[in-house]
Amino acid sequence: MSTLYDINQELLELAEIEDELDEDTLRDTWEALALERAEKIENVCGFIKHLFFMAEGCKAEAKTLLERSKAYDKKAETIKAYLKGQLEPREKYESKRHKITWRKSESVEIDVEAHLLPECYQRTKVTVEADKKALLTDIKCGADIPNVRRIEKLNMGIK
Repeated sequence: MSTLYDINQELLELAEIEDELDEDTLRDTWEALALERAEKIENVCGFIKHLFFMAEGCKAEAKTLLERSKAYDKKAETIKAYLKGQLEPREKYESKRHKITWRKSESVEIDVEAHLLPECYQRTKVTVEADKKALLTDIKCGADIPNVRRIEKLNMGIK
């Protein structure tokens, strides 16, 4: 079975020797290669669509599994809270399979929005990203922006 590359090479070779072949042989060979090429392109397009379909299926399955994972986590935390409520504070338990330990921790509970706290207790996060749409618009209008260039791409769609 020929690859698309091989078929394209055969078509190029046929074009180089077309003067040496009679008209019927040339036409028959050309049509056969063209049909084989069209079939190969059709099959490759089908395979690409299949891969995209499989990727979507994986994404959907990942979403489902993530939701199930969150449900299991929530259930485990609920049952852990139940067990904690049934034990005496700092009660130790140990068996061959499990061990319950206790440790102290500290945290802060805040009853207001962060912006209402004194400024010394506020933390600001800033994210800086390039505005590619604005850059492209300005470059199209003739702006010369250092370290930025317009790139044209040819994107193929398969329907």
